[in-house]
Amino acid sequence: MGTPAPSYTFMLYWLLGPVGTAKFLAPLSVLALGLAATFCFRTFGFRPMVCLLAGIAAELNSNFFSNACWGVGTRCTALAAAFLALAAIWSSRRGPLHVRFAKLVLGGLATGLSVMEGADNGMLFSLFIAAFAFFVPLLGEGSAAKKILRSGIATAVVTVFALFLAYQTVESLVGTQIKGIANMEQTTESKERRWVGATLWSLPKIEILRVIIPGIFGYRQDTPGGGEYWGGVGSDPGIAEMQAQLKSGDPQVQQRALSYLQNTQWRSSGAGEYAGLLVVLIAAWAVARSFSKQAQTYSATEKKLIWFWAAMCFVGVIFAWGRHAPFYQLFYALPYMSTIRNPMKFMHPAHMTLMILFAYGLQGLSREYLEKTSATVAKIPWDKFWKYACFAAVALAAVGWLVYAAQRPTTSGNETDLVRYMKANAIGGASSAEEVARFSIREVGIFVLVLGLSVAAVLAIQAGKFRGSRAIGAGVLLGSILVLDLGRANAPWIQHFDYQARYATNPVFDLLREKNWEHRITTPGFRLNEAYASLQNICRGEWMQHQFQFYNIQMLDVVHDGGRSSSEKELFVNQFNANIARYWKLTNTRYVFGVPGLADVLNRDLDPVQRSFQQRLAFSLSRKPGATAINVETNATGPFALIEYRGALPRAKLYSQWQVNTNDLAALSTLGSTNFQPDAEVILAEEIPASTAAAGMPSGTAEYTGYEPKKFTIKTSSTAPGVLLVNDRYDANWKITIDGQPAKLLRANFIMRAVQVPAGQHEVVWRYQPGLKAFYISMSAILLGVLLCLALPFLTRMTAPEARRK
Repeated sequence: MGTPAPSYTFMLYWLLGPVGTAKFLAPLSVLALGLAATFCFRTFGFRPMVCLLAGIAAELNSNFFSNACWGVGTRCTALAAAFLALAAIWSSRRGPLHVRFAKLVLGGLATGLSVMEGADNGMLFSLFIAAFAFFVPLLGEGSAAKKILRSGIATAVVTVFALFLAYQTVESLVGTQIKGIANMEQTTESKERRWVGATLWSLPKIEILRVIIPGIFGYRQDTPGGGEYWGGVGSDPGIAEMQAQLKSGDPQVQQRALSYLQNTQWRSSGAGEYAGLLVVLIAAWAVARSFSKQAQTYSATEKKLIWFWAAMCFVGVIFAWGRHAPFYQLFYALPYMSTIRNPMKFMHPAHMTLMILFAYGLQGLSREYLEKTSATVAKIPWDKFWKYACFAAVALAAVGWLVYAAQRPTTSGNETDLVRYMKANAIGGASSAEEVARFSIREVGIFVLVLGLSVAAVLAIQAGKFRGSRAIGAGVLLGSILVLDLGRANAPWIQHFDYQARYATNPVFDLLREKNWEHRITTPGFRLNEAYASLQNICRGEWMQHQFQFYNIQMLDVVHDGGRSSSEKELFVNQFNANIARYWKLTNTRYVFGVPGLADVLNRDLDPVQRSFQQRLAFSLSRKPGATAINVETNATGPFALIEYRGALPRAKLYSQWQVNTNDLAALSTLGSTNFQPDAEVILAEEIPASTAAAGMPSGTAEYTGYEPKKFTIKTSSTAPGVLLVNDRYDANWKITIDGQPAKLLRANFIMRAVQVPAGQHEVVWRYQPGLKAFYISMSAILLGVLLCLALPFLTRMTAPEARRK
C-alpha cells in the first residue's frame, strides 16, 4: 500500500468508481492514446489526414488495445504520454532559448508521466525518448562539438524533469520491486540465478510474424474455435529437455520428466502483437523510399529521422526476443535492468516506432501522389521496382499459405506435422490440436487477402487514382482498411460479461466475506485429484483476481506476486515449508479450500492432538455454456470442500506473556520450534519491559470495533499490561494511538506488527500514513507542467516576429 500516484489512470479510477472503471477504462485509455498520437504527428508537421489515419492506427494497434482489454490501460496512457514528450522535444528545435528550454522541460515532464503511468513500461519508452532527445539537436546547424553539446544538454534536461515528475513512482518501484526484495541483488551470481524467470516472457523470433498475421499463433488462451494461443511466449526453457527424457528407457527418468512437464508453464499470452498489415506496408514504403536517390519525397532531415526510427524499431524487436537471441544479455547486464521480467515489453516502443514510420509513409504518399498534379509527378525507376516488389510479396505470401495449408488436418485421420507438434506441446484445452491448426491456417489465408487489398490500395494511390480533389477518397480507402482489418484482429480480445452475474455472491462467498478482516483463506498447492486441480485454477485464475478482491475476502496467496517477495517474507515462508500448519496458524489462515475427507487427512498428518481441522461445507461448481459466472451449490456430496482451521491465531490477539529476541534468524527458528506455543506467547524484535503478569494469567481480550483497509480500531481489555499482536505484515508507515495518545509500533513474530498496551480498557487505533514527500514532489512537477502549458503561448508571443520567422 502507499499514496496513489497523481496519474491520469488514477484520476479515472477516482472519477469512475469500480463499475465505471470496468466499463470505460479501456476505451478512455485507447482514446487518450489516439488523441496524443494525432497531436504528436500534427506537431511533426504532417497533413491533417495523415494525423487522423496515424492516430487511428495507434488507437487500434493490437499490442495496446489488447492490454487495455485485459484492464491494463496504463500501456496506452504510457504511450500517450510518450507521444506528448516526442512532440515537445521536436517543437523545441527553434525559437528563443527560454521557449526551447520550456518545451524541453515539458518533454521531460511528459516522459515522467509515461513512467508514472507505465512503471517499467514507461521506463522503456523513456529510453527511446532520451535517444530522440539526443538525436534531434544533431540535425541542427553548427560544428559536431556544438551539436553534441546541445544533444547532451537536451537529454539532461529531459531526464532531470522526467525524474522530477516520476519521483514518487520511481521511489515506489525501487522500494517494492528492487530494494529489499528477495533474489533482486545486482551481483553476477544473482543475475544468473534469475535469468530463466526474468526472460520467460521472451518473444520467439518466428513469432515476429504476429506483427503482420494476428492469429497465426492464436489469440488468448481461452479463445474458442481453435483460436487459443499455441506459441512459445512464457514457456519454460526446460520443456524441450524434459520431452527428450520422456523417450529414455529409464522409468525413473521418465517419471521425473513427466512430473516436470505436468507442473511447468507451457505458454502465456496476454497481449496481441498485430500492428496492422497496412501500417507495416506503408512504414516499409517510407523506409525504402528514403533510400531513393531519384525521388525527392523526403528532405534530408526527414530521411535521417526515418532511419533513426527504423533503427529504434530494430532495437526494440531484437531486445524483445530476449533469451532467444544474444542481444538481450547486453541489456540484462546493465544495472537494475535484470529486474525487468518481460523482454517482450520492448515490443511496446517497437510498435511506437512503427506508428511513426507509418505516419512518415502516409506523408510521403500524400506529397507524391495526392497533392501533385499529373504533369508534375516524376516517373522514376523506384516506383516500378516497388510495384514489382509488392507483387512478389503477395505471390510469396500466397505460395507460403498454400504450403502451410498442406498441414491442414485430414479427414482420413492421418496426423500432419503441424498437428503432431501442437499435440506434443500441450494443446488441447478448450480446443483440439486439429481445431487450432485449422484456425492458424485460416488466419494466414486472411493475411494473404488483406495483403492483396493493402497492396492494391497503395498501388492505386501511386497510379494517381486519388490525385487532387479525389484525395479524400484515398483517406477513406486507407481508413476503411485500417478499421476493418485491425477491428477484426482486435475482436478476440474483447470479452463481454454481465458484471452483476459475474460478481454475484454464493454460499461460499457469503461465509468468507462475513467479518472478512478476521481471517484469511488459502488454496494449497496439493495435488489431490483432477477435480481439485480445476478448483485451484478457478480460485487462482478467477476468484482471487476478481470476486475475492471485490468482496475484500482476504487471502494468504498473493495475486500477481510474480516472485517479488521481500527478503523477510521469503525467509518466513521458507521456514515453514515442512510445517504448513504452523505457517497457517501464524498467518491467521482459517479457511482452506480442499475436497471432502481432506480435514481428516490434515488432522492425522498435521494436528493429531487438537484435531483443529473441520469441514465447514461441501460444494460443487458448474458453468452454463457461454456464461461468465461460475455457479456454486452447497450439497453433502459435492466434490469440493471448505475446511476450517480453528487452530489459526486470531487476526488480533492480546498477550500477557512475551519474549524479546533481537536476532531475527533465532526468532524465526523459535517460531518454527515445537516447544514454542504461539497461542500463549509472542516474540518481539525490540526491547520492551518484561511482563509482570503471572504465568497462566488470562491475557485479556481484543475486539475489532471498526475496520477499513487503511484504518481500523481494536478495543482491548486486560488486568495487566500486554502486547497486542495484529497478524498483518509489518510496515513502518503504520501509526498507532492508544486512547488518542501515540504509541510505538513493534515488529512481532518476525514479520507481523504489534503494540504494547497498558492494563484496563483501551481503544487502539491503527492508521496507515506513508510519507507524502514523494507525492508532493510529483505534484509540484505536475503543477509546473500545467503552468508551463498556460504560459507557453505568452512566451511565444513575446518573441520578436523576426525571430519567429527564423
